[in-house]
Amino acid sequence: MKQQKWTVWTVVSINFLFLLNQFLLITAFPTIMQEFQVNATEVQWLTTAFLLTAAIMIPINGYFVDRFTLRFLVLVSLACFLVGTVAGILAPSFLLLVVARIIQAIGAGIMLPLAQTVLLLVYSSEKRGQAMGILGLVMNVAPAIGPAMSGLIIDLWDWRILFWMILLPLVGLIVITYLFIQNITETKAAQFDVFSFILSSIGFVAFLLGVSMINMYPFEDLRVIGTIGLGAGAFVWFGYRQLRLSIPLLNIKVFAYGPFLFATLSIFLISLLLLSAETLIPLFAQSVQGLSAFTSGMILMPGTFLLALFSWISGLLYDRYGRKVIGVGFVPLLISVVMFSLFQPTTSFLTVTVAFMFFMLGISITMMPQVAFAMNHLPASIMPHGTAVINALRQFAMAIGVTALTTIVTVSSQGQDHLYEGTRNAFLTMAVLGVISLAFFVVSNKGNNKRGTSKNRQSHDV
Repeated sequence: MKQQKWTVWTVVSINFLFLLNQFLLITAFPTIMQEFQVNATEVQWLTTAFLLTAAIMIPINGYFVDRFTLRFLVLVSLACFLVGTVAGILAPSFLLLVVARIIQAIGAGIMLPLAQTVLLLVYSSEKRGQAMGILGLVMNVAPAIGPAMSGLIIDLWDWRILFWMILLPLVGLIVITYLFIQNITETKAAQFDVFSFILSSIGFVAFLLGVSMINMYPFEDLRVIGTIGLGAGAFVWFGYRQLRLSIPLLNIKVFAYGPFLFATLSIFLISLLLLSAETLIPLFAQSVQGLSAFTSGMILMPGTFLLALFSWISGLLYDRYGRKVIGVGFVPLLISVVMFSLFQPTTSFLTVTVAFMFFMLGISITMMPQVAFAMNHLPASIMPHGTAVINALRQFAMAIGVTALTTIVTVSSQGQDHLYEGTRNAFLTMAVLGVISLAFFVVSNKGNNKRGTSKNRQSHDV
């Protein structure tokens, strides 16, 4: 029992460090641009490369869990992160700094779904809301405190100190992992299908690249259609191949469980809305209302802390009252996206802040409890593949959502003078996606009990 708790909290702590690292460099972008003489578009590759690499790695997490022990996977993940962090400290050029971020992301791609798998295996189905709440709390505290911490450090010292700040606790977690972590996953026959990995990688990269090209070319341009079509075709081929393999790289038969399928689709859209709102609200505040970067950041801060707190509380409520809690969460979510679409250039700072707080409250209640609901419908034997699917789709949703909605802003604005029209269209799109997410959630409950527990379950209480 005690060793299981060490395992849980070690994995959660590592997850926090990985997520904190993901958000630390954002505030340092202007300094990095000046040092390496890169523009605003180029510096975004420090984030895009990280998200894309993590998304590419996550689908093979099911194979990793089947093939290797938990301790080995965590140590490999930390080793990648350590190499990437040291490379970031020493990077003499922007290209090598991007490479350092990619190496870090390989470790993150292994660790992020692994943390969820560990919590789901250790906690019984009746306590999985609490487990996802703990993970949600950790996931959302990191982006809340990361930019503020890094801003203070950059004002006082060099941006490379951010990597040093990650390095010290990272070494401590490596020692703790080696000494205390327990192998609670079960290894089994597994096969790494290289062609499947190539197909999924092409799918992620081509689809995201195709959507981003709409900024430069009309949607009907052959370059746009061809690139998006290549990505979609790679995903279809990947899925078909998994169904044909005796031991698939990613067991997509998890989608045969109806509640898991529809809850995952709802989670995909909620993840898309989350990062999109965190991008569009500051854009609206600065470019339409003329507020400062600091003020736009202050708009986000109360909502971000609310998201972290209620991710934990909503997990506890889900364990007690079941999926009706998720339904309640859609109320503030839909109210807030409607409020976004009604924003005017003269809308007050307080109104925008309160609307964003409503949004984050809705996200906190609908996101992690719905993950628990989806996973409760899977047998423990394929749960690692379920967590890999959900985490890959969440990462992809965040990347594709920001790209797609900022493209809507760019295309419909037709210049800085019409930026308000562009942001309003993006907010209207978010409102439509929110309604669709609610529809998926409603459908996911057909013919299931209150908490959505499956009879074929293996789990352990902490």
